[in-house]
Amino acid sequence: LGIAPTGGGKTSSLIKPSIEQAILWQNDNPDLKASVAVYDPKGELTEYAVQVAKKSNREGDLCVLSLKSQNCINPLQVNNIWDGQTSWRISGWIISAWLNFQGKSSPEPYWENQNYLLVRNLLVLLYLDKGNNVGMYDISKMLGPSSSGCFI
Repeated sequence: LGIAPTGGGKTSSLIKPSIEQAILWQNDNPDLKASVAVYDPKGELTEYAVQVAKKSNREGDLCVLSLKSQNCINPLQVNNIWDGQTSWRISGWIISAWLNFQGKSSPEPYWENQNYLLVRNLLVLLYLDKGNNVGMYDISKMLGPSSSGCFI
């Protein structure tokens, strides 16, 4: 656990060396090479891990999960959007991700509730139109024009 203020050197002095050490350690021995999982909301460490993996000939071991990569996940894809509280739960994930990225747009709980309603209704409309093939890209395309009063 590394705690320091912004600009304190956590990434360059702790995180990057740890990623490099994990990727390079025993990289030529398939039975002993280490594994590392990096959660990177900003995206700067992912590129670093890719560079280190290429340098150590471990590109084939690398699995980058994103909305645009060859290996991707779609947390919005559910079989039955109408099952109980599923649409509200998924809307909560989207709003939580948005708040983690942007912060709260207002201290008033009213606007947060409106965000949930907006995302949930857009999600239901998308499911009606596309079936269960709805992804974050679809939500983001609709959120921009639909959210001028809620997120700005």
